[in-house]
Amino acid sequence: MPGPGGGEFVITELQRSGPGQYVDTPRKFTWSARERSAPEDSWQFSLELRTKRQDYPGSDDPVEQVLGWNFKPFTLKGRWDDRYMGAGAAYEEWYNFEALIKRGAVCRFEFEQVAVQGLIKNVEFTYRRAD
Repeated sequence: MPGPGGGEFVITELQRSGPGQYVDTPRKFTWSARERSAPEDSWQFSLELRTKRQDYPGSDDPVEQVLGWNFKPFTLKGRWDDRYMGAGAAYEEWYNFEALIKRGAVCRFEFEQVAVQGLIKNVEFTYRRAD
């Protein structure tokens, strides 16, 4: 699924609608140069296959069964800044994002033509002085 255009980075909270199926919720975080501070650095992520390898006695070749695939954990960096968002908006986004993490919901991460789904397992906030 293509992501949003215009250099926006979007995290959308998803809700399970059936086995392996999700629908968007209204809870969304958008970073863009026009409306908010943008993500920092590039976005590096990788895909891996989950496998089960078995070495049978007397066999020259091992048997490796493919069990499925997943995206490996990756790190994103960005900022919320009242200079771009208006007074108090950065703290409000922080609070809302913290609530998203606590819900443990599956999210879709989109930037330009890249979109992946997964859980946010760890978040670090850096707070600078209010002024």
